[in-house]
Amino acid sequence: MSNSLETRSTGNSIADSLALAIGYAQRLVVGIPDDQFGRFARPGGVAVESNHPAFVLGHLALYPSRIIGQLGGDGPSVAAPDGFEALFSKDAKCLDDVDGSLYPAAEEIKRAFFPAYEA
Repeated sequence: MSNSLETRSTGNSIADSLALAIGYAQRLVVGIPDDQFGRFARPGGVAVESNHPAFVLGHLALYPSRIIGQLGGDGPSVAAPDGFEALFSKDAKCLDDVDGSLYPAAEEIKRAFFPAYEA
């Protein structure tokens, strides 16, 4: 009797891992108020300079088009919106968006992230 794990391709394993990661990302952002999506965490009222949800998802939204393009697919079809590269590149600094004016709205960032990874 063959073990089903022995017959799984590398591609299937990657796809399964991606599905788990997308589900994890969806659960991580549930319940974060829109006005806190681009804010640093504040345990005990003290801001922790880190990467907030807006920056993490915005940064990761840059990669599907690159990967799909490298694999010979239509990378531009899942490209992040204009302006994301400047805000979320590996060289960009994550800033505390106190008044909600630095980063796109939470829903715009989620629309750039989730559909691109589900493509």
